[in-house]
Amino acid sequence: MYLVGVGLAFLLTLTKVIDTLLNKKIVISGDPIKHSMNRIIIVMPILLVFALGNWHLEREAWWWILFYSLFECFNILFHQSSLKYLKAYTADVISKSKVIMVLIISIGLGVSSFNWYVVIGTFIFFFGLILILDRFKSLEEKKSNFLGIVLQTLSVMCRSAKPFIIKMILMDQLASNEVVVFLSMPISLVIIWFVFRRKPSINKGNFKLYIYQGFFVAASMLLMGYAVLYSSEITVSVIEAFSGGLLFIHSVVFLKEKSNIKRTVGVILSILGLILIVVF
Repeated sequence: MYLVGVGLAFLLTLTKVIDTLLNKKIVISGDPIKHSMNRIIIVMPILLVFALGNWHLEREAWWWILFYSLFECFNILFHQSSLKYLKAYTADVISKSKVIMVLIISIGLGVSSFNWYVVIGTFIFFFGLILILDRFKSLEEKKSNFLGIVLQTLSVMCRSAKPFIIKMILMDQLASNEVVVFLSMPISLVIIWFVFRRKPSINKGNFKLYIYQGFFVAASMLLMGYAVLYSSEITVSVIEAFSGGLLFIHSVVFLKEKSNIKRTVGVILSILGLILIVVF
């Protein structure tokens, strides 16, 4: 079953890459809060179909689903907001520091043991991250980049707690994976509306992109729960990290964005650092 979990994690990585590319096209010219609400509205009917096909919900699961929804909600808000200030592959590389947070939580819970490879891997990862981040000439550009990094880091902190919560729910058979991810969406939507009091509105020009994105978002959410259940939180996180390299290649080959040896080495080091943390 472990190999099944690994295979699902690779599929999860592919859906994350496509979602990130579609996401960047939409959010760069719009309100990230409204965009977050639009995504939730589009993905809810898709998740509802899967939830109805495998409905299982115990009363004890509600509090855990609420906690999961809170982390999901703030993860969405921070991540979408960061994309207005960061390039797609830069935001993705920062988001992969989640594996370090997941490892810290795992050590705290007694799931993993600490060793020096963790320290070395962490150093390599952040060194690679420094290399890949873009340099900006103006003070305004520097502030914008810094804000994007802060928002993406907050997203990582929220995202790191999700695998542990959903795995606990699934292992205790409190609810099905499909029900958990579905219920997290309307709860997140209500929280976002209550905090920001915004009304969702989908531009007709972006409607098709939202539909496409909805399927990939739903797929990634469903795959994450099963991948974590059959393998481990750390394994899934490190496989997700490979999406950073894929996004970098896409930006250079297909978008013709300028690159250099420094940024290329940065992507490679960040991925190698993440692998070193887990493998050893």
